[in-house]
Amino acid sequence: MKDYLLRLFLLLIGTFLSGMVFSQTGIVQGTVTDADGELLVGATIMVQGTTKGTITDVDGQYTLASLPGGELTLVASYIGYGTQRVNVDVTPGQTTTADFVLSEDIAQLEELVVIGYGTKRKRDVTSSISSVKSEDLANSTQSSFQNALQGKAPGVQITSANGMPGSAMTVRVRGTSSITSSSEPLYVVDGVPVITGNFANGWADGTNTLSALSPSDIESIQVLKDASAAAIYGSRSANGVILITTKSGKSGQTKFNAGYWTGINQITNIPDMLSGPEYLEYAKIAWANSGNDISDDYQAFYDNLPYGITREIAESTDTDWIDEMTRTGRVHQFNLSASGGDVKNIFYIGGTYRDEEGVQIGNDYKKFSAKINFDHTANDIFSIGTKNTLVYELNKRVPTGWAGGLGTAQSRSLPIMPVYDSEGKYFAPRSGTNPVAYNEDLDYGMNIYTLISTIYARLNFTDWLSFRSEVAANVYDQRENRYVGTITQEKAYSMDRRVMVTNFSTNHYLEFSRDFQDLHFVNATMGMSVESRSQFESLFQASDFPNPGLTNPTSGSVQSGSGYETGSGFLSYFGRASYNYGDKYYITASLRRDGSSRFGANYKYGWFPAGSVGWTLSEESFLQGNPTLTYLKLRGSYGVTGNAEIGDFEYMGLWRAVNYLDLPGLEISKVENPDLRWERTTQMDIGLDFQLWSGRISGGIDYYYKWTSDLILNRPINQTSGQSSITANVGDMENKGIELFLTSHNLSSSSQLKWVTDITFGRNINEVTNTDDNQLAGENYGNNVVAEGYPIGTWELVEWAGIAREDQTTEVTDWIDFNDQDLGTTTKEIEILAGDELFYNYWGELTNEFDFDRDAKFVGNPYPKFFGGVNNTLNWKGFDLNIFFTFSVGMHVYRDDGKFLEGGFDGNWNQLAIIKDGWSEENPDGASHKLYWQPENRNFNSTRYLNESSYLRLKNFTLGYTLPGSLTSRIFVDRLRIYVGGTNIWTLTDYPGWDPEVNRDGSGNITQGVTYLSPPQVSTVNFGIELDF
Repeated sequence: MKDYLLRLFLLLIGTFLSGMVFSQTGIVQGTVTDADGELLVGATIMVQGTTKGTITDVDGQYTLASLPGGELTLVASYIGYGTQRVNVDVTPGQTTTADFVLSEDIAQLEELVVIGYGTKRKRDVTSSISSVKSEDLANSTQSSFQNALQGKAPGVQITSANGMPGSAMTVRVRGTSSITSSSEPLYVVDGVPVITGNFANGWADGTNTLSALSPSDIESIQVLKDASAAAIYGSRSANGVILITTKSGKSGQTKFNAGYWTGINQITNIPDMLSGPEYLEYAKIAWANSGNDISDDYQAFYDNLPYGITREIAESTDTDWIDEMTRTGRVHQFNLSASGGDVKNIFYIGGTYRDEEGVQIGNDYKKFSAKINFDHTANDIFSIGTKNTLVYELNKRVPTGWAGGLGTAQSRSLPIMPVYDSEGKYFAPRSGTNPVAYNEDLDYGMNIYTLISTIYARLNFTDWLSFRSEVAANVYDQRENRYVGTITQEKAYSMDRRVMVTNFSTNHYLEFSRDFQDLHFVNATMGMSVESRSQFESLFQASDFPNPGLTNPTSGSVQSGSGYETGSGFLSYFGRASYNYGDKYYITASLRRDGSSRFGANYKYGWFPAGSVGWTLSEESFLQGNPTLTYLKLRGSYGVTGNAEIGDFEYMGLWRAVNYLDLPGLEISKVENPDLRWERTTQMDIGLDFQLWSGRISGGIDYYYKWTSDLILNRPINQTSGQSSITANVGDMENKGIELFLTSHNLSSSSQLKWVTDITFGRNINEVTNTDDNQLAGENYGNNVVAEGYPIGTWELVEWAGIAREDQTTEVTDWIDFNDQDLGTTTKEIEILAGDELFYNYWGELTNEFDFDRDAKFVGNPYPKFFGGVNNTLNWKGFDLNIFFTFSVGMHVYRDDGKFLEGGFDGNWNQLAIIKDGWSEENPDGASHKLYWQPENRNFNSTRYLNESSYLRLKNFTLGYTLPGSLTSRIFVDRLRIYVGGTNIWTLTDYPGWDPEVNRDGSGNITQGVTYLSPPQVSTVNFGIELDF
């Protein structure tokens, strides 16, 4: 496979060099303005009757290269404005100028939409596709484009694990569609399916491979949501497809764009913990309430303090460990790009440098990215080009859980423990509770190198038939180095770990696009795709170093290592055809056949068909010319997609070495399943697109239903096979919901003040419908489960009923159990004391004791009932103001750390300040339970710590001013803008934890909505400058 790709790469390069001698095409360039002469940035210019087009740059200028000689019709359009057509005579080898002046009217129907292996006019799209342009990403200060995408596309839910730079993201398109396989969408960058996932080793927070992509290099993002749009990508499209197009060059004089901004990062919220004196006060109360010895002024209590803390130290210490471990972070980012070219050659070169201090001390992040795009037109038949992204990231990492960093600072680091002892040395450095000492002892760096590269060639046989060939490579190389010295442990430890993932792919396809009598429009695509993916990991670690200056694992006395290598491949054939009659009736059908090494021997190939129809009702006589409802289109789609993210060799049988009666042997460790295949999703979508008053208000609404079958779970088998289960396609799940987007041009260009409002809304209902009797639960934290009839990741918890306000004796129901056999029920008498925690048992009775296996029930939903965003953009003379809110309503977060942070003191954890409002005779209406040194129910999961986490957040705020051109031209600058802004500025929520937007497990399916000492989000305030010259 690699040899084939190399030969094809060399062939394309040779063709590129030999084809440079021909030139039979011309260029058309110009500007697009509104009726007031204001430049329109992002306007679309299309060559009528073809799929060829472009958009205007920041100067309102456009360039169309590689146009055949003769008369052509160009069509210009822009959101909120009418369409204008201009006839142009193209002369080979020359540049022709064609300017457009657009009037406010019905709009956005002629703009170009990327659909996968091609483009379409927006009016021709009969699928559910959300588009986000570069200007929609411009105001984000976060390093990942996924953060900038949050709230911009209806039905796309995006959650950041925390505010650490480069942290993991969770993206769900129309809900979660798998239990054990990935539910992340397929990302395609400039035609390349890119590597995604979390390749961290679990010691610190998860990572995000897509943080390498800089929002400033992105031209547009299209989210393919329904089966008709996504099925062209077959067995990897069940979770949706996100197409990312990076910026390309514009012919003409070289234009430079530069930008710099700087800002500060702060934690969005800090929990209220006990101070040193408060800890002593309430710990003593808990000690006494538990009947412990309080003689000699609580001397037994002081003797019981951990880590060598004496009475003198405890009574004189008040350490704010969260403050010791956090800071106001600084962030700087600089962007520079250049674009230009001539009739034959067009280029775009861009670079980004980002330097960020995290809010946790020791966490630093740097990113260097370079973007080089080049297009060459040899003649009107042949053109070639390349798009390349190269990124280097340096992430100085810190632990984020209970083992260090902020996790330790808010839990096991007691406020009565000092950072340093009386001699200026770290206090109790080897107790695991001094994160400041651990920070100094730790040197943990992650170096990441990312390459995304595409070379493509295009042959135009006629103006309606062409062939495109692409060869692409994506390389992700992650190198970790971690060293922990002897301040916090007896023997130093060092680790080198490397993960390298490579993905080579090639696409070849024919494109047919032709109109007949300006009434019948036919478009077809047919091609093939080949992909090869490999991954290897190596780990080398050592301890016990002879010299503190030697930190490489090769210098350690005790060494160990491990490694693995895996890979997969795809061979695919695809086709799509669409027909449009008079811009009124539409039909589209697609089909893909995927073969993969990941599938079992009996299911190596799969078919993925889809189809859609559309009807533009506003073109019918009964609506045509209606001044109010100026555009109305009904569309529907149906199709089948798949999820091949099932692992590389899951279908294979495995053996392992064993020793039986001192004799070596082999036994089955995993049973082979030749029928293992992709998870299958069938989806139906009905949508309506509309515009009112010539585009002053526009929008769309979709209803969808997704049924996913063949989910991969463990199916019980006869144990005579040597195993109790086999990995098989047995589960079912469904998602259904509605999506809405709305754009309102509140104030138009007839006024000096322009005001546009964009609203997105999504509602998804998830339900697991079949688990084949599998009992599945999330690992380690939160007690998330998979249960039929409930959303994936619901919780199995005992229902908490509050606090007992008085002593009472009562009877409750209990099982009669003999040798694990249920013999019915009986009653028993229990004593409830004032201040006890109360729970509901299996029969709904109040009790202060429970049997978890009997009394726990399924409750809560980690996914919201609805979510979205509201964006307001205002322009007045040279001023621009952007205010963007995101909201998420109805989801839950389980604070798995709450049972310790609001529990007892015997575990040597600090406590949240809410325990100060605990029940006592003096405070009978207290919000918390009576304090005990070791509460009986502390370690059980209950709904006490399951909190609704709805929120409304001011996600972005930007105020900018663009200086008049008459002023900037004096310093040879075309445009100069200064601005101030912020991210995550304000949040309205009743959630009692750090932050309502949290996800400890990153992109996992089952363990969503769980926090366990997880770091919070951060807010950023920034100032910046942009200029074009």
